Amino acid sequence: MSQAKIAELLSKRLTSGDLRALGKSPGELLELGFAVEYLRINGYCACDFLPEKVPVPALIRGGYSIHELREAGCEAAHLWSVGVPVSALREAGYAEYELRRYLSMQVLREGGYSLANLRGIGATALRLCETGASWSALREAGYLLRELAEIGCPPKQLADAGYKAEEFRRAGCSLDEAKAAGFTAEQLAAAGYLTDTA
Repeated sequence: MSQAKIAELLSKRLTSGDLRALGKSPGELLELGFAVEYLRINGYCACDFLPEKVPVPALIRGGYSIHELREAGCEAAHLWSVGVPVSALREAGYAEYELRRYLSMQVLREGGYSLANLRGIGATALRLCETGASWSALREAGYLLRELAEIGCPPKQLADAGYKAEEFRRAGCSLDEAKAAGFTAEQLAAAGYLTDTA
């Protein structure tokens, strides 16, 4: 196609049908000088560009949303590697498990994924504790008392996080551990611990 013909095409307001009638792929149209945004406005979807190996940042600059790129089959790890924030990936519908292999739990938490969701994909209490999650937040996310005790949470802090004397007993904690948590003799007795209340 001659330069004059290309200039003429670029100066016209072509429809999606006109562009497709040229018989050129989106990548070829880009090489001819059409902008990604122009092609997007005229009906080309993100999935039209991905087989052409058009760089994802160019698609984003051209106005395609992260959600559209997700629907086109763009992997979360690739989007993250080109600078898309985790929070935008989450908002576009990418699940935690799609990012787990590539990102740390800290990055996922900062991106807005909940502790309960991270627990659901296999995050251990220890890994989340290392990200700064509080004992009470871990409890609310569904971690059991025994899981937190095994990673070193002191009995008193377990009680402060909201675990009850009965939960200590069910978790197999000794009477000494339950006492160290600060439970009264009455609470321990009500939970099923044999105590000397005298």
